[in-house]
Amino acid sequence: MKKCGVTMGRLKPVGFTGSLRIPDLTRHHVIFEPHEAGRPNDVRGLEPSMSVVHPIRHVPRTDDASPCRPSPPCFITLPKRGSLRAGGMLGTGLLRVALLLLAGVWQAAVAAPAASTGEFTHPLSLDHAIQLALDRNPDVHSAQNALQAAEAARRAAVGKLFPQIKALSWYGIYPSQNVLLLPGHMDIPTLQDISAPTTQQSTQKMLGFQRAQFQDSVLNVGLGLSWQLYAGGRLKAGVEGARAEAQAADYRINYVRQQLTFAVTQTYLGIGVAERSEQAVQASIKHLTEAKSNLQTFVKVGAKPRLDLLRVEARLEQTRQLLADTQAALVTVRGNLRRLLDLDPSGPPLPLVGENAGSGETPAIPSRPVALDGVLVHRPDYQALQSAVEAQREHLRIAQGARLPEVDLSAKAWEAHGNRTGGPISSWEPDSQIMLSVSIPIFTGGTLRAQVHQQRARLDQMNDRLTSLKQQVRWEVTRAYAELHAAQVKVDAARAGMRSADEAFQVERQKAAVGAGTVTDLLDAQAADLSAQTSFYQAQAGVRVAVARVELAMGVLDQQPNTAVRGVGR
Repeated sequence: MKKCGVTMGRLKPVGFTGSLRIPDLTRHHVIFEPHEAGRPNDVRGLEPSMSVVHPIRHVPRTDDASPCRPSPPCFITLPKRGSLRAGGMLGTGLLRVALLLLAGVWQAAVAAPAASTGEFTHPLSLDHAIQLALDRNPDVHSAQNALQAAEAARRAAVGKLFPQIKALSWYGIYPSQNVLLLPGHMDIPTLQDISAPTTQQSTQKMLGFQRAQFQDSVLNVGLGLSWQLYAGGRLKAGVEGARAEAQAADYRINYVRQQLTFAVTQTYLGIGVAERSEQAVQASIKHLTEAKSNLQTFVKVGAKPRLDLLRVEARLEQTRQLLADTQAALVTVRGNLRRLLDLDPSGPPLPLVGENAGSGETPAIPSRPVALDGVLVHRPDYQALQSAVEAQREHLRIAQGARLPEVDLSAKAWEAHGNRTGGPISSWEPDSQIMLSVSIPIFTGGTLRAQVHQQRARLDQMNDRLTSLKQQVRWEVTRAYAELHAAQVKVDAARAGMRSADEAFQVERQKAAVGAGTVTDLLDAQAADLSAQTSFYQAQAGVRVAVARVELAMGVLDQQPNTAVRGVGR
């Protein structure tokens, strides 16, 4: 046998004589090919032991993220002679199991790259693109991780309010001078224990009894408790400061989400403007090409001077250059949308719904005085900085509390086990200790005063930033409303200008077709028509972008609740 083909679970012979004997093969190539429609999954030509091979069917993926792709052939090299025996059912079963396992691994490897690319086959609407960006963008994930870190710091600060219990163990060796195991448990000898015929003998017995109470090594095992009862208000300030920092991190998530929503909206609508501008430039090239063809006819018969033809050709080349610039801008804005969705910016363009930039109802927007009155309540960046100021105020209290006394409670309960070289091993002896300590800083080299000044300066700095941000927020709202009004007026003017320019260009084209008009009028009309169309498309998208900018300035652009982290640290 030269090689055998396996069609997704079907073995078919390819030019061999005799029975199939795996031990006779040094290398055996198995080809996985797509299933051929209309052919039964038979195994004619193979020996009976190889006739039962369950089909492995390729199930196309229907999800958007990983479209089905054609499967390339896969070549498998089986072991050499003697490593696998297929003379009986054992070898046949091993071959079938190996083929099934390798086929499954191969299918998973083929499907994995398609699933990891994160591409989308269905057209994306603006709302869908925004939701995908909020779910996938790494800036949002980074802000969420920062919130989790702040929440963990808050829990750590709360934990300092409770007693700390630890397991204790220590071991001491006293080679030169023995130590008394537990003074409270020292045995007192009786008169019978130290009585002797002579005074000298009685003294020796007393000393020997005392030596038995001392140990040359002691092992202690127990539990220890420490509780900071008072720290000058630093513990409570630490908890309040950590809670304020967690709130600031939560507000920063909202700020990142709103900035991302505006960026996706602006980019998505920018793609629509670029695509329609590209179509307008292509249509202008088509019209100029027709005008060039007509002029060539008139030039041949002497009805028009050759200079007019040269001017049209020059305008045609300029328009083609404009098309190249428009297409370059389109590539840039498409790549930016992919970047916002955490996709490779160099990948293919994402399919978009292509909704009209001027379609849809404009959301209800309050008047500018009403928006200015409540903007600080809704702006997440202002709320985040305000929470950061509260956290800094607690840090100042911590620095000030370092000057106050500290009261600590500590307790230990343990059992000691001693050993005297050459003597008996003593039993476990329990003991305990409770201690209440008070410490007051008297002189620290001026470090405490410097720390207080440092934290107070930081607080003043953040208060100045808060005041500046307050003025900036009100300025952004005022500017956003002015830009919205200008964009709404621009749409009406651009629509009227596009109608007028298009009508004038059609008239000049008709004149040029019969040789009645001038090339100057035709080129001027073409330039005005192209500029009017581009301005109209930009004005349409500009209204929606201006509305989004107003909502961003008011802090209400993204009103979807962040259920994963909302309320943490509050």
